[in-house]
Amino acid sequence: MKYRRLIALLLVMSMLLSMLTISISAASMKASDSLVQFIKNCEGFTKYKQWDYSHWSIGYGTQCDADDYPNGITEDEADALLRRALSKSEGAVDDFVSKNGLQPSQQQYDCMVSITYGLGTEWMLSKYQLPRLLINGCTELELLNSLGSWVSAGGETLNGLIYRRMRETYIYFHGEYNSTGNIAKDVPYACIKFDPAGGTVSTKRLYTFRDQPYGQNQTLPVPTRSGYTFAGWFDSNGNQITDDTVAKTTLTSVTARWKTGVELDWVFNDVNSGHWFYHDVKKAKELKIFEGYTDGSFRPDESITRAMFIQVIYRAAGAPKTDAEEPFTDVNSGTWYYDAVRWAYGRGIVKGVSEDRFAPEQIITREQMATMLFNYCASIGQTDKDQYASIDSFADAKDVSDFAREPMQWVVGVGLIQGVGNNRLAPKQVATRSQGAAIMVRMTALIQKNIA
Repeated sequence: MKYRRLIALLLVMSMLLSMLTISISAASMKASDSLVQFIKNCEGFTKYKQWDYSHWSIGYGTQCDADDYPNGITEDEADALLRRALSKSEGAVDDFVSKNGLQPSQQQYDCMVSITYGLGTEWMLSKYQLPRLLINGCTELELLNSLGSWVSAGGETLNGLIYRRMRETYIYFHGEYNSTGNIAKDVPYACIKFDPAGGTVSTKRLYTFRDQPYGQNQTLPVPTRSGYTFAGWFDSNGNQITDDTVAKTTLTSVTARWKTGVELDWVFNDVNSGHWFYHDVKKAKELKIFEGYTDGSFRPDESITRAMFIQVIYRAAGAPKTDAEEPFTDVNSGTWYYDAVRWAYGRGIVKGVSEDRFAPEQIITREQMATMLFNYCASIGQTDKDQYASIDSFADAKDVSDFAREPMQWVVGVGLIQGVGNNRLAPKQVATRSQGAAIMVRMTALIQKNIA
């Protein structure tokens, strides 16, 4: 009987000693100097208080009241403030690890202190996934995707907070405290942000490792939108991003595209199925004779320059190589339109606005456009005098320049250029990108019909 009591007493003492050891271990830990410097680098120093979305802060991001520090603070004072604030975060983390029987390493402890300093203690609530992962153990990407969901301030997602969560995850798993201005050098992660463009999506961000497919560890979400069918995720350059796309950059933003029936609702973010030029712009893109801008737009109402339009004709011709020389002093080697102008001059498609000037940035007029089209089609044997139409019935026929009269008769006769209303040709009117796309699509169809 005595032995049983003795064994029971020893077991109780062992349990108490174990709990005491854990408590002492947690209570004895402090944020490392490496973490202090990490936070300083992330926050940056501000001498005077500033409104930080939902509160005032000063120094290295330490919260303060609106009436505090009217004369600002020094870096030493900011350091002291930061360390006092970190001591409160340490106390909250000590309670968390003790309550859950954890024995974190210094880097894990630092990560939790950093999270608490930035987010407060709300992340510790059991309704969230993050504390469960820290308690039960997790993979690097599991923690990154959970911690990486805490990146909003004032209702706005901040890229800086995305980078902060990436760095904290890297501290937790690798003990690396880098927080330089180059996030790609600090961590090997990639984040993709989703804009459902009028729809809803289950997650706004996914994280993975750079140089791995986005879908290697999880599939990209499929958004929903009433009355529409999802057509894919596209980046700002118009490239479709799928599960198989390899993450090459630290942060990528993608936007959902939708289709109604069998047609895409939009081709570029400013060209949708409600526009008169929708089919022409879509076809011009498919033919690779017109391109959009890096922000995903087409800018249909933007005027076309002479360089732009000759480049479009050059693409329609298949961008042939040329050894032709041109006399223009305002067309320099290395410009994006250089080969197109050389080719066009060599084929007699353009002559310039003078003997030595092409005026590449000059906005093109309808009659100049007609002349280039006529000269190109003539160079490939696709013009016929039987196709000419009289333009004398147009109220402004007298405004057509002599050099453009024959070309204008031909383009009107074959339907490439039509009147603009009120019985006017508007030969001196400038052309827009949407008009240019429509004309080029008609020209391509005309050539194909003649060849057939």
